[in-house]
Amino acid sequence: MDMILSAWAEDAACAAAVLVARTSVCEVRGVSKRRLSPVLEREIPDGVRRIHIVGVGLGEDVNSTVVALQKLKQRNLVVIWYSDREPPVGIDLSLFSKTVIGLRDGSLARAVAARDDISEQERFLCGLATSAHGDHRALIQSAMSRYRRLGDVSAFADVVRHLATSQSLRRQDHQAIAEFATFGHRELRGHSVQMEKVRDTIRTVGLEGHCRFLITGETGTGKETAAYLIHRQSERRDEPFWTFNCADLSPQLLESRLFGHEKGAFTGALTQRKGAFEQADKGTLFLDEVGELSLEAQAGLLRVLQEQRFRRLGGDTEIRVDVRILSATNRCVREMVTAGNFREDLFYRLSTVELRMPTLRERPEDLAEIANDYRYRRGLAPLAQRQLKVLQGHAWPGNIRELQNILERGIIFKTTDYARFTGRREADVDDNTLEGVAARHVAAVYRETGSLARAAKELDVSINTVRRYLKLRRGHADGQSFEV
Repeated sequence: MDMILSAWAEDAACAAAVLVARTSVCEVRGVSKRRLSPVLEREIPDGVRRIHIVGVGLGEDVNSTVVALQKLKQRNLVVIWYSDREPPVGIDLSLFSKTVIGLRDGSLARAVAARDDISEQERFLCGLATSAHGDHRALIQSAMSRYRRLGDVSAFADVVRHLATSQSLRRQDHQAIAEFATFGHRELRGHSVQMEKVRDTIRTVGLEGHCRFLITGETGTGKETAAYLIHRQSERRDEPFWTFNCADLSPQLLESRLFGHEKGAFTGALTQRKGAFEQADKGTLFLDEVGELSLEAQAGLLRVLQEQRFRRLGGDTEIRVDVRILSATNRCVREMVTAGNFREDLFYRLSTVELRMPTLRERPEDLAEIANDYRYRRGLAPLAQRQLKVLQGHAWPGNIRELQNILERGIIFKTTDYARFTGRREADVDDNTLEGVAARHVAAVYRETGSLARAAKELDVSINTVRRYLKLRRGHADGQSFEV
């Protein structure tokens, strides 16, 4: 049996697919250069006689790689290295049974396929590695994204095997591409203690496909991303993930959008329409901004959660669904329950597990990773320390969404002088509390813009977030008599 260890890269995936097309029995695995040595030393199954290392760099830990290759040679295993660059200093090529070095023009697949009797499928893969076959490349990218976001190693191997035999895309391939377009770059960036705690909760509790989460946190902290990752961890991962924003609709339209309506149920109902619960059947329904629901809408939602069945507006037939509910809010629901603005029984139905997303102010050590990843995905160099210092001195009331907004403005205006967007020339914050610093910044923006709506748009946050910080600063709920 052959084993193919491919780099997490599009060209390497195409080259690996060429090898799969030529090999009767093989195992395919995506491997980073950091993981190469441990895999070679400890994770080569019995029965493997030939190992193909495709596009994986050898320079992360040269000494460990050499030791691993020596052990494989002692076991009489054939090891072939395919690369688009010369080996690093310290690697003796005699440790490999064969090396194939391609040109630095995205032609690794061509180097692997180099022979006179190249097949039509292999010719397609060579072209795919160097051209803009959008859907196929997006499919490979989606598999790589699933590994980075979800730890899913099987998707990459499945895509490589499929590309080895077919130029067409399957139904699940189109679904994966659509998912990648929506969520491909949605990851929980950062390795602070707070974010590791969030990941641990998602990994351990998210597996249970019926457990309901109430995800709380300020605007822009990544609540929808967390909900999506919970969905992807569960047994419902291949079923729909349906997002419903409870604040987008009037109370009159809310019921028809949640539960659907029959033709003629009301003026303008020209056709039957399925609601969010039906759209998400067997999968996950994410109720964003659930704290904005009216008490009347809360009562309707509670009935569905209790009975898992409902009627469309204007209909008589009861519809049963199997839906996992994840909900999110930037408001303190416990305080709303105490004030009588949120049903206590619904709160407990929604919050089997409460997951709080930390603010960016609480984890400033993650800012560099988040900012540099955003720039990397646009082909830009990492930020210098002085630029990061300006960003780290900002209060970030809009959290990651505001950070991305400012980074995008920098790209549009072709500048890394972020002080012109944050209003800060120094990165040293005074000794006020984090909440106080954020409130002062919101107050300054509100003073400049003159209205809650314009301040919210400038900060890229909700009006409720602006109002909350103004209340912290001066105690005026509407902000109209606010003074700085």
